[in-house]
Amino acid sequence: MTWALAQLASREDGDLRAARRETYAELDPVFRGLIRGRAERAVAAAMFETTRTDDEAHVHRLATLRAMGQPFGNPDDVEAVEAEFLAKRPTRAPSRLGPTRAVGAALLLLLVVGGASGYWLTRPPASLHNEMARSETAWTEGGRPLAGTLEQHAVFEDALPDYVVAIDAFRRARGGADEARESEDLARAAAAGVAMSDDALGAETTSFLRAVFDQSRDIVENDGASASDSHFRSVDALNAAVAELGLGYYVDADVRTDTQGRHRIYLSTFTVERVRFFDTDGGRRVRALRLKRLDRLNFARAVLGFTRPQVQDGLVLLGRIERYLVDAILPALGPDARMPIVDTDTREDSRALWVDRVEEMAARDAQAEAVALTGEGALELGRLFGRRRAILDAWRDRFQNAGLTVTRPTTVDFDMDSYRRLEDRVPVAEWRELSSVASDLRSDVPRAAYRELEERLIESVERHEVQHRLDYESGTLDAIPPALEAMTGPLETELGDNPRASRAVAELSAYLSEVAREPGVVKMNLALLSRHVLARHNWGSPECYAALVIFAGLADALGLAHRPFIEGRRIDRQSVAFAFLEIRERDGAAITAAATELWAELFGRPLPQLTAR
Repeated sequence: MTWALAQLASREDGDLRAARRETYAELDPVFRGLIRGRAERAVAAAMFETTRTDDEAHVHRLATLRAMGQPFGNPDDVEAVEAEFLAKRPTRAPSRLGPTRAVGAALLLLLVVGGASGYWLTRPPASLHNEMARSETAWTEGGRPLAGTLEQHAVFEDALPDYVVAIDAFRRARGGADEARESEDLARAAAAGVAMSDDALGAETTSFLRAVFDQSRDIVENDGASASDSHFRSVDALNAAVAELGLGYYVDADVRTDTQGRHRIYLSTFTVERVRFFDTDGGRRVRALRLKRLDRLNFARAVLGFTRPQVQDGLVLLGRIERYLVDAILPALGPDARMPIVDTDTREDSRALWVDRVEEMAARDAQAEAVALTGEGALELGRLFGRRRAILDAWRDRFQNAGLTVTRPTTVDFDMDSYRRLEDRVPVAEWRELSSVASDLRSDVPRAAYRELEERLIESVERHEVQHRLDYESGTLDAIPPALEAMTGPLETELGDNPRASRAVAELSAYLSEVAREPGVVKMNLALLSRHVLARHNWGSPECYAALVIFAGLADALGLAHRPFIEGRRIDRQSVAFAFLEIRERDGAAITAAATELWAELFGRPLPQLTAR
């Protein structure tokens, strides 16, 4: 550790990020994380001893001397500390694999003596997600497509994101002194991406990538009406060409336009983790893709899945699903838990007497359905997430006035090193308990429960997006149910298309079909749907209008009396909450049957039956 700290303190160009990358790469990979954690704790301690925290090299010199047990005088005397550091710093790099060899010998002895018990103690944790073997026929028969070569992977991980960064810099520079320079940088990024693609993917696939680059630039350069439809079709053609190669990569495009009519291009890249086909009783087939985000750009869709008329597939975002489970579902599985349904202001409003009942019953339903799906492991998973949330929320409140921000992880697995700065500032018992939670989440029982829950949510979202695809192709969205039109207005007005109405029709069909097709998680889906109405910040969204029609329609279909949900152009959330509580009292089969009948009533045809292949 002291050698690593000394290397960081000696970096002459001040580029600590590069120094960390280079220094830690020299360390034994098995012990790299442990050494890094200790080094970061030493640096954090040094920052509390000096007022010269703006001088990172000085802080690292102090940390090095502290770790070596070397005495020093005034910690704010930069020159004296530097002199002491130069005299005492370690200069010999540690053997990169020395500790591993020592541990390896010990492990060999352990294996000889302990046999299977040694394997049990050192085995890696079970996979958190259901993973399939890769297949050359995944795009035609279903399964997980090929990963391809490193060069092919780099096109999507590096070249495309580099182009997005360049085109956004060009967009910001338009009309300014830097426009010419950013234009040249954009041309270089495009040329580099095309060359990399040509070598890795071939000329035919690269022709589609070139078209995407050219059209992206045209859209950014030309204000006003954009050629986004043709751009989407070019991206779709690129994805089709990649699929023809059998590779598991996907590109999504989005065009945003500001109030001045200037356009911004977003291109996101993903790995395709599974291809799945759904057949209807009418002989139609729809493809759904499970996607994992590949690029590291700082924009993302805040949805679990999506599709649009110009693409061929229903798309499911695996990273967003894990985050959704972590934020909303898993903490609700613990003892005395609540499911977060309403917004914070409403939860703190003592007049909203219905809130406690709604969130408690939603959690109870989630627990019952999760146990039915996965067994008692779901409750263990809920207990662990409840403790994790409680500890981190307590730390957040404790340090919010001390300039420290404590956030919850957005994934199931988390690294205790990310909270290492707090180790010496929180009770030992709390630190050990959080460490124990992190360890327990890597054990078999909760991971198996998580896999089952995640798979059911993924399947539900798949069917939601497949319904969107069916609706685009069948003309279902060409008419709007009267109950929805009363809130959104007609599909077309004197000013043209009404996107609020058309999007609300699409979400009404997809959400209602999801309730109708998923009896095993129907109450969980209803609780999550209720958030679009009961959380005030969701008002006015297409999902909010859809949820209002669904809850009113289900209550009527089940013979449940309810007050109007809208009074004086304002949503009466208490009435919606009471209807939700009444609906959830019915068994899942009755609710799904009512949803199936309601869909047919609203859209004038039976709900298509879906069979996964």
